Amino acid sequence: MTLFSDADILLRERQINESGAPQDRKRMEKRKLNALIALCESPNCRRQTLLAAFGEASKPCGNCDICDGKWALFNGAVAAQKLMSAIHRTSGRFFSGHLANLLAGRATEAIRRHGHDLLPTFGVGKEFKPAEWRSIFHQLHAADLIVQDQEDRDRWILTGAGRAVLKGEAPLTLRGEIPLSGGRKAGVLHTLEEIAVAQAEDLVPPSEAFTPVKPGGETAPLTANQNRLLAALKAKRLEVAREQKQPAFIIFHDKVLIEMARRRPKTNEDMRAIPGIGADKMARHGAVFLKVIANCDGDS
Repeated sequence: MTLFSDADILLRERQINESGAPQDRKRMEKRKLNALIALCESPNCRRQTLLAAFGEASKPCGNCDICDGKWALFNGAVAAQKLMSAIHRTSGRFFSGHLANLLAGRATEAIRRHGHDLLPTFGVGKEFKPAEWRSIFHQLHAADLIVQDQEDRDRWILTGAGRAVLKGEAPLTLRGEIPLSGGRKAGVLHTLEEIAVAQAEDLVPPSEAFTPVKPGGETAPLTANQNRLLAALKAKRLEVAREQKQPAFIIFHDKVLIEMARRRPKTNEDMRAIPGIGADKMARHGAVFLKVIANCDGDS
């Protein structure tokens, strides 16, 4: 079970910040916390998300709270665009709490000190509370739309998939709220009706941004040769992840590997056309995975 609250996150952040550990150790503990929160906040099957962190793929389990349909899902492209814009305008140097206050229009001491109350993004997300923006931040992290820079762990950057959502070229499903016993609800996001009302007063996002959607989408199953290639790609991803002491999904998300298996890219340009492969990931891992594809026998 993944039962936690925003207070739990804030408590752990305070424990890390107030500890006497060296700064490198504090940064490592914050990375671990972010990875754990991303797992808890993911709008995808719990089992799939957990196994993906270890480089393994699986079908939806059909038994967890996500698969059971207890969470409302909605089109979150506009919310993601606002948050990623805030990341870009603050040079990626601030974490979820600061960005949440920025978008919700809360002029905290830190917001004023950095002059962020003067940014165009200040207050553009008043339809959500700061706690809700933090949830969205962690969902974007779980979806591999935003990651910490490999060369500068204190900086958040957009992935290729994130830039596609920012430009309106890719859809995005986010998670709403879950009903609890006794009719109570976990306050992760407002109801879809409240979101729609708030959105109607915002001239920027299109109205279809908050149309409820069904989880998942029907896609043709992989062929035998494509599955063979996918297995080879996952094996290579696990090898690279272990060498770099990273979770496997940081190298490439499952959906990126599946697209590689479907498309069988042969050139750098072919590889870059796959959503989720930006310039940074292409430079770090592109050649290695192109070689795996070239060496794999059989056609899709």
